[in-house]
Amino acid sequence: MKIQPKQQLPNTEKPDAALPIDNHDTVPSIEELSRRTTDFGLGNEEITVEQTDSFLGIDLGDIIIESLLASGGMGRVYKGQQRLPERSVAVKVMRPSHRSPRAFHRFKRETEL
Repeated sequence: MKIQPKQQLPNTEKPDAALPIDNHDTVPSIEELSRRTTDFGLGNEEITVEQTDSFLGIDLGDIIIESLLASGGMGRVYKGQQRLPERSVAVKVMRPSHRSPRAFHRFKRETEL
């Protein structure tokens, strides 16, 4: 006697989440998978860096942070405006999780390039 595997019934809240693989026409795109795992019911509003980045507009005494240039493994790099001498500068902010002595040494070495 051969035992048949149980067929999962579709979940009505996530229409195609529990369908057997042979019912799918195509594999979902990365964007679709990302949306499915991060959709918190907040709507389709675009959230910009300016709305979420607390460093933008910060006055560091001689430098005002203007915009985000890049984000990477160690932290973020911002464009800033230095008052004296008047010039554009790059300001790198390390992630809290990368503040070990070794990471700080690497950060210091990068500032000298």
